Amino acid sequence: GGSGGAGGINAEYGTFNYFRCHIFKRASFQNNKITTTEGIAHPLLEVLNLNNNQITKANLNGNELRKLSVLEIRGNLLTSTAGLGLPKLQRLYLGENMITELADLDKCIALKILHLRGNSETTNQIESFDRLF
Repeated sequence: GGSGGAGGINAEYGTFNYFRCHIFKRASFQNNKITTTEGIAHPLLEVLNLNNNQITKANLNGNELRKLSVLEIRGNLLTSTAGLGLPKLQRLYLGENMITELADLDKCIALKILHLRGNSETTNQIESFDRLF
């Protein structure tokens, strides 16, 4: 058996360039100082935890994250949901960010749970996203 986890990926590198080399379905990089989602690409990944980092902008590619169904990205510095439009995503946890703009969520055709608690500016915009309710 393997050691589990992310196979030695260290957030201090500031990049996920060799993320593709590992075969796993779940990855957690919570409580690091990650500032970007650039380079996260793994076709088998189903669950990704990026909670409590310093991510200001998401840029996740649905072609490279074809199976991602759960994304936890709470407690970051996101101001928009732009870059989170993943077709297979079923659960998206965005609490405790600074989100003031809902964008790209129309691409999340499988979305069942959208968690926005702690984003006070977002509350007024929920009404415009009827498809979830």
